[in-house]
Amino acid sequence: MEPAFVSNGVSKWKDAVNRFKTHEGSQYHKAAVHARLSLKTTPLSEEHARQQAEARVALHAIFSSLKLLARQGLAFRGKTMDESNLMQLLKLRATDIPELDSWLKRRIKYLSPEVQNEMLEIMAHEILRGIIN
Repeated sequence: MEPAFVSNGVSKWKDAVNRFKTHEGSQYHKAAVHARLSLKTTPLSEEHARQQAEARVALHAIFSSLKLLARQGLAFRGKTMDESNLMQLLKLRATDIPELDSWLKRRIKYLSPEVQNEMLEIMAHEILRGIIN
């Protein structure tokens, strides 16, 4: 094992280029490169596209839930975020929409009152644009 690269790091940068070349030829480096290349991973662009598609489905469900509550004249918020009408509706819908369930578990902070107000503003502007046209 090469402690300079594994546990101690590099502190003498004067000869760093030579040390990097030496490290590249070492068994430790070759084993690490082989292990990394043998992993089955999806390319970053495919993973990013999958996350975007998941977020799109989840946001569509959130916007449509907000729209329903607004049309019914119901409050979005409650005493706590978890008790709010919006969260209760989203949790119900998440049983049928796996992308929404996953999104809610990771990104609950994106449903703050400020974000809800921005979403309502976007919908209001869309209605105004429809009226103007």
